[in-house]
Amino acid sequence: MKLDAIAKVSEVQLAKATIATFNETALFDRMGDRQLASAIIVKFLDDLPEQLDAMRRHLEERNAIGAERQAHTIKGVSAAIGAEALQGLASALEQTLKAEQLASAATMFLDLQDEVGRLKRAIEASVLFRDVARA
Repeated sequence: MKLDAIAKVSEVQLAKATIATFNETALFDRMGDRQLASAIIVKFLDDLPEQLDAMRRHLEERNAIGAERQAHTIKGVSAAIGAEALQGLASALEQTLKAEQLASAATMFLDLQDEVGRLKRAIEASVLFRDVARA
């Protein structure tokens, strides 16, 4: 099982090189409304610290089920806003937690946090975010 978790981490690292941090075009195409898309981004950014704290607590408590649920939530929300790389990391983390590979999950959580930083910077540089800042 440990080799499977290592392979997952390697797959995630490869995927990070080719997947968009923030696909603003896909989000706008899906929403069809710039104001709605901007509001969803703002809500996402407001909620994300709480979601990450919950994930951290679950991992510290060695609660694989709680951490898996949190990874699933982050995966879904990331997909909704076009955060493709974060979605991929959250998905891989979810699978690792299903396999109860907590040590690997803790390392993957660090990667997830790094991607959140990249995502925040990408969102702040996006046209949608600048629209919100002006409103």
